[in-house]
Amino acid sequence: MARTSRRGSLRNTHKYSWISLAVCWLIWILNAYDREIILRLGPTISEQFDLSPEAWGAIASLIMLSLAVLAIPGSTLSDKYGGGWKRARFQVPLVIGYTALSFVSGFKAASSHLIAFIALRVGVNLGGGWGEPVGISNTAEWWPKERRGFALGVHHTGYPIGSLLSGLSAAAVLAMFGPANWSYTLFLGLLIAVPLMIFWGRYSTADKIDTLYEHISAQGLTPPDRDQVQVRADGERGPIAACFRNRNINLTALTTMLTQIVYMGVNVVLPA
Repeated sequence: MARTSRRGSLRNTHKYSWISLAVCWLIWILNAYDREIILRLGPTISEQFDLSPEAWGAIASLIMLSLAVLAIPGSTLSDKYGGGWKRARFQVPLVIGYTALSFVSGFKAASSHLIAFIALRVGVNLGGGWGEPVGISNTAEWWPKERRGFALGVHHTGYPIGSLLSGLSAAAVLAMFGPANWSYTLFLGLLIAVPLMIFWGRYSTADKIDTLYEHISAQGLTPPDRDQVQVRADGERGPIAACFRNRNINLTALTTMLTQIVYMGVNVVLPA
C-alpha cells in the first residue's frame, strides 16, 4: 500500500521535475503564440496586402504545412544528440532560432514585403514544428515514467494559453497602435525566449539529471531511459521503421493528423 501511495502522489516529486515542467510549459506557450498570431492577424494582413480570401487561405496553408516538414527528421536528430540534459541544451538554440526569425519578421522592412514575410514565417514554423516533439520528449525525460501522463497533460495546457495570448496581443496592438503596426505583435516571443533559454541551458546539467534519477529510483518509480537512441546506434533507423509498422501507432498518428488539419483549418477562417 505504501508503494502504491507513493506512486499515486505528487507530493514527493523532485523540484527538478517541477522546474523543467515550468520551463517546457513556457516554451510551449511561446511556440503556440508564434504559430497562432499569424492566424489572428489574418484579416489585417489580408487588408494590407489586398489579398483575397483564397489567396490568404493558400498563404496560411503554406505557412501551417511547414510545421510538419522537420518534425520527424528534427526529432530524430535531437535523439542522436542525447536525452535528458543533453536534449534540453539542444532545445536552446532551436527555440531562440525560430523566435528570432519571428522577431525579424516583425520589422517593417520584412513585414511590408509579402514574399519576404511569408519566407520568414515559413522559417518560424519549420523551427516550431521541429521544436514540438523535442519539447514533449524533454518534458517526459525529467519525470518518472509513472507520472508522465500528468506532466504531459500540464505541458499541453500551454498551447491554448499561447493561443489566447496571441489573440489578446493582436487586439491590444491593433487598438493601441493601429492596424498599420500589426507587426509589433511579432516582437514578444524573442524577448521572453532569450532569458528563458539562457536559464534552461545553464540549469540543465548531467549532475541534476543524475540526482533526479536517483531520487526517482529511491521512490520506487521508474526513471527515464538514458540516451536511449545512442544505445541503439547499430540500427538508428530500426525504431522509426518499427513505429511505422505498428498499426496502433499509425492509427493514432493518422487520427491526430486529421484533428490537427481540422483545427488549423478552422483557425484560418475563425478570425474573420
